[in-house]
This record gives sequence, structure tokens and C-alpha cells, in this order.
Amino acid sequence: MFICPFCNASIAETDATKRITPMGFNVDFGGYNPFEVDFIIHKVKCPSCSEKTYYLEGNQAPYSDLGNIFIYPRSRARIFPEYIPSGLREDYEEAYSILELSPKASATLSRRCLQGMIRDFHGIRGKSLYDEISQLEEIIPASQYKVLHSLRELGNIGAHFEKDVSLIVKIEVDEAEKLIKLIEFLFEKWYIERNETNELYDIINKTSNDKKILRKGESDS
Repeated sequence: MFICPFCNASIAETDATKRITPMGFNVDFGGYNPFEVDFIIHKVKCPSCSEKTYYLEGNQAPYSDLGNIFIYPRSRARIFPEYIPSGLREDYEEAYSILELSPKASATLSRRCLQGMIRDFHGIRGKSLYDEISQLEEIIPASQYKVLHSLRELGNIGAHFEKDVSLIVKIEVDEAEKLIKLIEFLFEKWYIERNETNELYDIINKTSNDKKILRKGESDS
């Protein structure tokens, strides 16, 4: 199952939605064998929004060590509404764009994005990200509070050296991607839900006011 980066719809990979093309030095001349295929080009068309996604998959070493390389869009990052501050969206998109190349750097950007969200959405500033998250303890659910500290700690691996600088702690691609998914979740829970709630309130308040005007007009007639 493929998730469309444009509309977030789930796409069943069938002959109608996906094409693959082998790529290698001798492939274009025909008569190749599978050992000559270095990359596979994946082309996916979303039936919901009709947007097309293109990415490369390494078929054999050393190319298979590169992971999936997105061509268009540049990553699997979702397109979020513009009412989410551009700086936060840029950090999120960059975290996704370098995910395969440097999971550690991606985790650091997720950490930075989290700090920006806390400062923007909750209006909290502190001496450190630890201090800022701690100020949320009575504001957000306990499970969410705990996982924010976990994101901070994982992001610290990329942002700071260990006490023993020769100690290297790796962050795997799937681990860094989980942090990005948490950023997406917070965009949804904080910004998008707030916007949808405000829109609903505005609609109900406007409807109520319109009815008041209508009833007043009828009583005056």
C-alpha cells in the first residue's frame, strides 16, 4: 500500500496505479538480465487526486543501500495547510528529504520542528527543549507528554556529542521516520484540529446570528 504524498490517500498498487521501469547501463539496449538492473523506477498515479509520484529503488548493491530516492515530489512529505507556519513545514519537509541519506540529521530536524511547534502553538519558551516540554505536563495527555521527551532524546543524538566522543549511537531510517510521523500527528492534533474546530464554531455562530436577524425581521413585520 502506497500513501500519496499529495493528498494522503492510500493507493493499492495495481496495474492501473503503478508502473515500474528497470534502469541500468545496458538495459536500454534490450536483452538484459536482472543482474544488469541497478535501479527500478517506480511511477505511481493517485486515483484520488491524479497526482503522480516518481521514485528510484536500488535493485542491487551498492545501490540497494541507498534506500528509496524520491524524484517527484522530492520526498514522502505530506503537503500541509499554509496556516501551519512555513518554518515548521520546511523543517518537516527537510527531515523527510534527508531521511535515507542521514537518519541522524533527520531526527535532529524533527527535534527542531517540535521545539518550534511548542513555542508557536503553546507560546512556551524555556532554557531548553527539556524545560519547554516539562511546562506542557499539565496541558497535554500523559502519553503525549512522554513521547515528546522521547523525540527530544532521540533528536539529541544528532544534535550533541556523547560524553565519550568516540561513542557512535546510530539512528536507523525507520526510527527517524517514526519521529517524522509523530511530527505529522502533532500537526494534525494541534494545528489542523484547532483550525477545523474554529471553522465549525464560526459556522454555528454565523448560523445562529442569521437566524436571530431573520426572527427579528419577522417580528417587526
